Amino acid sequence: MGGEGSMQSMITILRNNKNLLRKKSFFKRDRTFLSTRKEYYKASKGKINLKKASKQELKIIRERVIKQRKFENIKIWFVTISLLLPILFFILYSTNVFENQKLDNIEDQKDIYLKEHINTYSYYLDEGDKWIEKRHWNNAIYRYQQAVKLFPNEYEANYRLALAYSYNCKFDKKNCEAGKRLTTRLLKNYSEDKNLQKLKFVFGIAP
Repeated sequence: MGGEGSMQSMITILRNNKNLLRKKSFFKRDRTFLSTRKEYYKASKGKINLKKASKQELKIIRERVIKQRKFENIKIWFVTISLLLPILFFILYSTNVFENQKLDNIEDQKDIYLKEHINTYSYYLDEGDKWIEKRHWNNAIYRYQQAVKLFPNEYEANYRLALAYSYNCKFDKKNCEAGKRLTTRLLKNYSEDKNLQKLKFVFGIAP
């Protein structure tokens, strides 16, 4: 009898330990609140006494909720701005660096172009001047046109070409319209230039 009692006691202990060591699923829904509510409902015999909040209390609760939401929104905006500002500064900095490099490259290209063509440009102007002195207007026009092709915005080449047109128009009645168009264009940027004012009368450009 003593052995059977000891065996039964061991079986009971093992069962209890097994129940205690039983694993719970990590994904099992926690029913603590539901169990507590069920027990409370049972203890109250189906009669739950809920206290109704007053209008003042509801107003206070509403204000607290609104205040909390505002605070949360401010936090969200602050975090968002804190994250975006460094990105924005980086983009602006990178863009500025890129634009500066681009401008530097353009200036470098202009300098290289100037060094490569300045001697040829001067040569064309000198040749044009020599043909002007010899009253060979067509040859002068040709050389000045070559100079303008190298540096289209340079005043000297454009003015001398207009001058050659004026001589060609005055003595040979040729290139009058071309000279008039060129002189009119130059007057837009150099309206006070005295030499251009003289050409304006040659080509009959209205004041």
